[in-house]
Amino acid sequence: MKNLLTKGLTDQDLDNILLHSPAILYSCEARAPFQFTYLSKNVERILGYSPEEFVNDPHFWMNHLLPNEMAKILNHLDQLFDTNTHSCTYQFRAANHEYKWFRDDFSLIRDVNGAPLKIFGCMLDVTHEKELEIEEIELFEAHEKLEEKEREISLLNARLEERRGLLQDVHDGFGSQLSTARILARERKLSHEDFDRILTECLLDLHLVCDTLMIENASICDALIDYKYRLQHRVDSTKVSLHWTIDLPNELLMNSRKILSIMRILQESVSNALNHAQAKNIWITLQFHSESALLTLKVTDDGCGFKEGYRKGHGINNMFARAKQLGGTLDMKNDTVHGATVEFSICLMPLSQTKIE
Repeated sequence: MKNLLTKGLTDQDLDNILLHSPAILYSCEARAPFQFTYLSKNVERILGYSPEEFVNDPHFWMNHLLPNEMAKILNHLDQLFDTNTHSCTYQFRAANHEYKWFRDDFSLIRDVNGAPLKIFGCMLDVTHEKELEIEEIELFEAHEKLEEKEREISLLNARLEERRGLLQDVHDGFGSQLSTARILARERKLSHEDFDRILTECLLDLHLVCDTLMIENASICDALIDYKYRLQHRVDSTKVSLHWTIDLPNELLMNSRKILSIMRILQESVSNALNHAQAKNIWITLQFHSESALLTLKVTDDGCGFKEGYRKGHGINNMFARAKQLGGTLDMKNDTVHGATVEFSICLMPLSQTKIE
């Protein structure tokens, strides 16, 4: 103290420093129940207790700890006897019955023989920092739960979209064909030939949907092979000749829903040529241009061409809608001499990225 006084620091100055310090200084016995032997006076300002309450009651400190943290704190004190210095964070009940967070840094003092003598420590009120930390953890957990909910909603929306797409495919495909057959049957206008043709188209459409959606990411080449095989059976009894030109890499994979939409455009184009064009030949060309990553589909016939107002048909409107949904372009035109051409194109990612979303 004399050394302090020589530098102009009085006992009153020291008391004021301790009184306004955010940390509570203390000493206690180095054995359970760790009765306090000294506390700085700021304990009354921080916790609402006088130093004497700690010093006079051997169990005062332990009785004000959070009960479920007792074992953890005693374990930290046990480690002190191995390391001589230690620290831990715990909650302590203040006089207003609220729990405050403290970071306790303590050191073990030994006698000349190495036996534990006293514990000196410093209790720092970190309630504000701990509350911010807890709030941050709660916000993080809430954010995690929100992201999980968003993933669940996204998955649910994807499933709903898949169901909508499937229902749309059923409606646009064999559902529409069956509705047409029902109307013709009621009006007694359904001939045996029409009935056979409609059933054949329904089966062809059903196979197209099932085969395409069976695999999540499939090769469009496989879908074309199945469609080509079943389409040939349909035209065998007619005088129409099919001419195929397919120039696609086998490793060109796409989402099955995208493949089905492309196949729908192809199917509708061929069906229009077969049912309305009175054509003798239909040329079907599919090509992938690796440099531009452009997939093109062209269906050309030598029939009577499109009639005026052809774009008002339900099937053709669906073709344009699917092309727009895919981000592609669709063009339909009559040739200068005879016949008509339907051309669809879509830009895909480079061939090196074999999975096309």
